[in-house]
Amino acid sequence: MKQFTKKTSTNGSDRHFRNVFDTYFAELCHFAYSFTLDFDLSQDIVQETFIKYWKAKDNFLENGTTRAWLYKTTRNSCLDHLKSKRTKTSCRVEALELLTMEISPELGSMEIEEIKAIIASVLRDMPELSSQIFKMNRYEDLTYPEIAQKVNLSVKSVEYHMSKVLAKLRVGLKEYYFLVFFV
Repeated sequence: MKQFTKKTSTNGSDRHFRNVFDTYFAELCHFAYSFTLDFDLSQDIVQETFIKYWKAKDNFLENGTTRAWLYKTTRNSCLDHLKSKRTKTSCRVEALELLTMEISPELGSMEIEEIKAIIASVLRDMPELSSQIFKMNRYEDLTYPEIAQKVNLSVKSVEYHMSKVLAKLRVGLKEYYFLVFFV
């Protein structure tokens, strides 16, 4: 009788896992793609996320935190990949960490608009060159050497301007860290 109960329990958790996988796999792949810009890599990262979920699935059957955990784990895996790859400077990764709050599935549209307003305000308050460099890096996806060449500065100067903007963003967005990291 014990073995039958265990087998039924396993089948129930297998069905639960399959349901979670079917519900979130494509959604998480698109989310991961927004970090990696590589669909195959995004799928690999999401598959690894589901392997971690499988190993800990019993903790989620009754908990109701599955979606948030999947997104957080996928996000962290993407950022870990970017950090290890180091094709862009560390400031680019730091900027992604700060700005991914805009796409967090747990934030409401009101919080997103507030975050966008804070980012716009910080950029307005920065020297024009710092703001321009940040926008070229974040929105035009230019590398530091490319930016340095366009604005006729050294790469170190570009790094300096980016670090100043990121420091101000950290201060401006500090109240939203709780929403992002503890939801």
